[in-house]
Amino acid sequence: MRAKLFYEARTFVSKIFKYIIELEAILRPKSTLWSIMQDNGQEELDAEHADVIKKTLELLSKALAQITIFQTENKLFSGEFYFRRTDYREYIRQCGSVLSGFLATKKLPNPTVLINGSIIEEHDETDKHLRAYIGWREESFKTVG
Repeated sequence: MRAKLFYEARTFVSKIFKYIIELEAILRPKSTLWSIMQDNGQEELDAEHADVIKKTLELLSKALAQITIFQTENKLFSGEFYFRRTDYREYIRQCGSVLSGFLATKKLPNPTVLINGSIIEEHDETDKHLRAYIGWREESFKTVG
């Protein structure tokens, strides 16, 4: 019985790790996304950069949704989902918060990513997102320069 559960879970795990690999490539230091987000100018964000951020938010949402589905449908894996010794669901939410904070600084709609992977446009977490972005920005300059 347990072997059957493990076999069925491998499809979910494959999808989750595919999303994680994509996210890790996008979110690594000195990536395109990092250079876009380190821009502190108040001018408008061009369409190409806005598209990169929107696609990243969608990828965060998909990964978070897959992890949530995996944890609810596979009772053997009901605990937190850790990757690199980090609760990855919380890490994804933090990344979404930083991205939303950046969009808020550019006076653009700043959606939030819920714990189940849904993205909502209207919320009351803008101040939290702004604080997350400012904290990330300070840390990124210490890390990358």
